[in-house]
Amino acid sequence: KHRTGIAVGSGAAIVCFLMFKSSKEPVVAAFEQYPQAVALMAQFDTGNTVIFNLSVGYLVSVLFWLLVVVAPHRRRRANLRNNLLRHYNDFKRDLAHTMLDAAGDRDSYEKSFELTDFRKFREYFSENKRERWYAALNVIQGDDSYLTDIHVEMDLLSDEFSYVLNNIEIADQELYSFIKRLLNYVYRLKHSPTFTVDQVKYLGNFIWEIMASLSTIDGQRDFDFIERMIKRV
Repeated sequence: KHRTGIAVGSGAAIVCFLMFKSSKEPVVAAFEQYPQAVALMAQFDTGNTVIFNLSVGYLVSVLFWLLVVVAPHRRRRANLRNNLLRHYNDFKRDLAHTMLDAAGDRDSYEKSFELTDFRKFREYFSENKRERWYAALNVIQGDDSYLTDIHVEMDLLSDEFSYVLNNIEIADQELYSFIKRLLNYVYRLKHSPTFTVDQVKYLGNFIWEIMASLSTIDGQRDFDFIERMIKRV
């Protein structure tokens, strides 16, 4: 699409020149002091009417394409991107609430809004050698209701990413690969025997990577990787 835009824009610039060159209108007064420009804008020896009409037709077609195709597509893409960002923030808030509640925090709901920030989540659950974090995982290990809540949140987020993937064309290969990896990993966490044998361990790693912005390759990040990828949609 980027190449298409460049091609169309280049074509529009060329036909604008041809339109003015083939027009019967006199050269703009501002160019009269530049003989080379006047000579360049002089009409062709023949075919001026045909060239002018074709140039105007091309420009009208480009304008129609921008209004009917490009503008609605960009609005739709922006709406999907903004909706996905909102759902991702809701996912982080609900996940933070679940982990806070499992850790025994009485202000879990109010604090969950604050802990959507990966820095604050990391700081809160890293205190005392991650005592709160391991306490939450132990509670989740013994209470299936927490696992159910987490799986529901993961499914909702996966559905949103799937919807975006199925409703717009994603030419960004890095973004496309990221979404596919995320969807596949969420599916495996729930269904693959490799992960379900010690589900809480792998689920905890997954949650920490998202909520504390950890990369198994790069280590702790200073930005929210998923949020950054969503903004590329």
